[in-house]
Amino acid sequence: MQLVVPANAKRKILVGSEGASRVDASYLPPFSDDIALLILARLPSSKYCDLRLVSRRFHSLIRSGELNEIRKKIGIKEPKIFLHSGKARYRCYEPYTEARYKCYEPYTRSCWDLPVCPYDETIAYRATKLFCVGTHLLVLGIIRRVDGLWRDADIWRFELDSDIWRYKLELNRWFNGPMMITPRYFFASADCGSVACVAGGEQQVSKEVLNSAEKYNPERKSWEPLSSMNMRRKFCSGFYMDSKFYVIGGINENRDLLTCGECYDFERNVWEMIPNMIEDDPSWTFRCYELSYHVAVVNNELYHLDVPSRRLKVYLKNNNTWKKVGRVPASIEHFQSWGVELKSLGEELLLVCRTLRNCSSHAVCRTLRNCSSLAIIMCFCTPSPELDDVEWHVLDYSHQGQNRSINNCCVMMA
Repeated sequence: MQLVVPANAKRKILVGSEGASRVDASYLPPFSDDIALLILARLPSSKYCDLRLVSRRFHSLIRSGELNEIRKKIGIKEPKIFLHSGKARYRCYEPYTEARYKCYEPYTRSCWDLPVCPYDETIAYRATKLFCVGTHLLVLGIIRRVDGLWRDADIWRFELDSDIWRYKLELNRWFNGPMMITPRYFFASADCGSVACVAGGEQQVSKEVLNSAEKYNPERKSWEPLSSMNMRRKFCSGFYMDSKFYVIGGINENRDLLTCGECYDFERNVWEMIPNMIEDDPSWTFRCYELSYHVAVVNNELYHLDVPSRRLKVYLKNNNTWKKVGRVPASIEHFQSWGVELKSLGEELLLVCRTLRNCSSHAVCRTLRNCSSLAIIMCFCTPSPELDDVEWHVLDYSHQGQNRSINNCCVMMA
């Protein structure tokens, strides 16, 4: 069969010709731009940084954020799990951590390294908070060593760096700032949909326990103040439920354990007290102050992992109590509080823990801190207050490393 080439074909494909200009002006010929944008919006958002390389028009499209707006309108959200992957190093008993992060996509089963955070790696480093809002990953509360180790004792000193680092997914780049209005650490935080909120904590310079709150707007790339909480607290936890920002637990300025919670109403700009929110569960009172509460919200239901008993519990809003809905998988039971995170994965609950494989006894568990062959295990379940025993499934992810704790882990839904 002979291929017949039109006489004017050569003229149409010449560089700089009118036909080539029309093709270059279209995102996906022969579709219109409206249809092409709907198609491109369905690509994994992690691939947007590659789309920037197609042409200048694609580069401008990705930078504009238009595809993200389309994804919001048509309801497309894909979970991405960010983990701190830097190795813990010691130099003359001087701990510091590489500012490296990994991203794992459960649906595509892909994992990649983020560019190294530009934070100065020559000094001691630890980021106390890592959370997402929109397509922004925020690293807050960077602690650096000053003439000693991390903990606040007579011979140990540390200070908080007020810098905040922001990673933008579609550009695959880190940016510095913006700083919080009141730099703090040991605070509660949550992704509240269109904004990220922080509350409480300890002030950087004065060490004052705070009751102030603020929110980060990813579109304006700025922090805005919120009304102050009713009580001062630090070492508290935050979450977003029923369109409100909740802060629970922690200790006050007198180091008294707080069993109450507070929720912020965005429409009325007020905080509402919830007395005895965690008093029903005795396990809350036995925690170390420096370990965060392991809580996550799925389908507007609050879940809590009780580390000592390995039990998963759900908060019953009607009677202000907690109900057991299962326990962690037996195969990964051997972890401690410093090696576990509980996160929301859309309509599922994600458990990330660092543990030993093939661990068969609790005696082995006590050797975790001295073991260099630890692995990160991820598993998920679909919880419900009506269940008595949730069913866990292990994600296809395995990462070995020397870090014995999981201080930095968050989920981006974008």
